[in-house]
Amino acid sequence: MLVGTFALAMAFAANDLVNFIGVPLAGLYAYKTAIASASPLTITMGALSQKVQSQTSLLLISGVIMVLTLWFSKKARTVTETEISLGKQEEGSERFESIWLSRTIVNMVGSMMSVFKVFFPDNVRGFIAHRIDPGNYKPSKTHTERPSFDLIRASVNLMVATAVVSFATSMKLPLSTTYVTFMVAMGSSFSDQAWGRESAVYRITGVLTVIGGWFMTALIAFVTSFIFANIIFYFQVPGFFALLLFAGVMVVKNHHKHKGIVEKTESLKIFNLTQVSDAHMAISNTFDHMAYLLKDIRESFDMTFDALFKEDLVRLSMERKKVKDIQLGANIIMANIFKVLRLQQKRDTRISYKYAQTIRRLQKLSDGHRDTVLRSYKHIGNNHKGLLDVQIEELKKIKICILDIFLKVENSFRKKEIFNYQNVIDQYQYMRELANQFNQCQIDRIRRDESHTRLSILFYAIVGNCLMMAKQNIKLLEIFNESFKFDKDVAQSYLTIDSQ
Repeated sequence: MLVGTFALAMAFAANDLVNFIGVPLAGLYAYKTAIASASPLTITMGALSQKVQSQTSLLLISGVIMVLTLWFSKKARTVTETEISLGKQEEGSERFESIWLSRTIVNMVGSMMSVFKVFFPDNVRGFIAHRIDPGNYKPSKTHTERPSFDLIRASVNLMVATAVVSFATSMKLPLSTTYVTFMVAMGSSFSDQAWGRESAVYRITGVLTVIGGWFMTALIAFVTSFIFANIIFYFQVPGFFALLLFAGVMVVKNHHKHKGIVEKTESLKIFNLTQVSDAHMAISNTFDHMAYLLKDIRESFDMTFDALFKEDLVRLSMERKKVKDIQLGANIIMANIFKVLRLQQKRDTRISYKYAQTIRRLQKLSDGHRDTVLRSYKHIGNNHKGLLDVQIEELKKIKICILDIFLKVENSFRKKEIFNYQNVIDQYQYMRELANQFNQCQIDRIRRDESHTRLSILFYAIVGNCLMMAKQNIKLLEIFNESFKFDKDVAQSYLTIDSQ
């Protein structure tokens, strides 16, 4: 492994250093050639066609800059994380969503393999499948997480990438070492059966995104350099300073954009389950994660209601963007629950049956939040009539109840103790009474033609979602009580509601 890493580093240095320093050196020698000429603005750059002797000091300085950039740059880490996530052996939350093209490719390959399968005997296919069966992997007791891939695949990635980069460098081809390494990693992960039916469409979407970005960046660089050269040629010094200002603005804007992406990625890491060797600790961490998720839903709900009342489309658009993050957080927690359940199959640790029902409760919570936000956004975005004043006052009462329930359940999960369970039940019963009362009032408004169809649909959907989400919070409290800290008094006071 160390030899392979060293070899790949040398191959990278031989190619990337040239790519990094080639253009600046060309500019430097062009400047020296122009200064030495009597007419610097009209001289041609024929001198650059000759062999150029590079200065060792410049190469060393460039190498130091590259090392420092790789060491401190968060963008370099993002590239590495993308490659590892697309090639990891274990299934879980994916970095990319599926698109129609990736689904088409997966379906085509699946159809082709079903045809080719008949040409190979069952014993041959069984022998090959047994050779690469990940179920034979024995996790180390000193590690709480499985590695993204094994040492065999890591060695293949290092040596194949090194050979390809070194060969291309010897042929004087200015290839992208990053994309060579990426494609080697994708090829080895595909052959290692890391792309199963549960992850193939997402992984292929990621690969298509990277490959598409590869060609697009080349095209963008070509067009941009053409435009910049013409601006400098026709506008000369003013054009140069204008481009310099534009480049500075773009660098700052891109930095802030990447910083926001990194912060969002880091915020989702809070839902990762790092300790799965102990069932009791894993369950405790799961409820900690659910507390953070309920907090995000509560804050988003609060903003969504206020934006809907004020018909603030900008705020609703921001909340709509948060829907994906909340859905992803819920999916990560559900994936963690599956890890705990698999652990329970191996260890004789008591885990309540209701703990598995957490998955359904989280799905309903995240779906209710998404439906409310998207309905509100589409209603205001389509410029439909806003809520009536009386409807706003009614929904404010519903809002107070649902946010209070969210807060109480969130605090119970965070502090590992059920507070005011009966108060939560009372809040839910009060919400149902309000909903029945408001529904009757809404029927009267419909009969008086005060509330039109789309407005009525929005009102009923919001009230219904709030009732459903309040009920799911109660069920989560019951699961928490039975799975983590059993309280007989609380168990005897469970509210009898339908099981949905």
